[in-house]
Amino acid sequence: MSFKEFQNIDIWKENYNINREASPKEALIQLINNDKNIIRKLIDHPISRQIVFNMLASKGLNEELILEEYSLKYDEDFLEQKRSLMKDFPNIDFETNPKDDFVNIVTKSSLESLLGKVTDAKDEKGNDIKIVPGKILIDMIEKKGLESPVNIDVHEENNSVLYSHKNKELSAGERPIDTLINLLRRKIFWEILSQTIA
Repeated sequence: MSFKEFQNIDIWKENYNINREASPKEALIQLINNDKNIIRKLIDHPISRQIVFNMLASKGLNEELILEEYSLKYDEDFLEQKRSLMKDFPNIDFETNPKDDFVNIVTKSSLESLLGKVTDAKDEKGNDIKIVPGKILIDMIEKKGLESPVNIDVHEENNSVLYSHKNKELSAGERPIDTLINLLRRKIFWEILSQTIA
């Protein structure tokens, strides 16, 4: 090992706080001692990691070390799952994060069904009550200081709901339930979900 000829090694040593009299090997050791990230970067690369392991093994220093083969199976499974989701959920792509994917899956597959229901239940005293998830959601939105863009009419006799836009100009663009779901997705989904689960 030697320094490159025609390079001003003294300035380089000074910049990296290396002793001026250090040999190339000593300079390398000092450089590594001054910045432990160098070692981390070296062993992060699979080929370097194998070389370092082999060097340690040749000196009998690998006694408590095991170098396991790394498989790209996790990455392959992840990509396969993304491709599968992309077929069924148009808002999911390779760039979306898991949180956004979850929101898209829930809103597309079950939220619309949930918001269209009225469920019969009993309260703590045994009285018959109606649970209207859409009404509960609108109340939660308004409790957050936001205005719901839709009204809800509950028809208890046949356990159904009807949504309508408050702003009639929106009614031509999208269904009222989609407007509500989009507000939920954009503004408050994670906050409401975390309160519901807690």
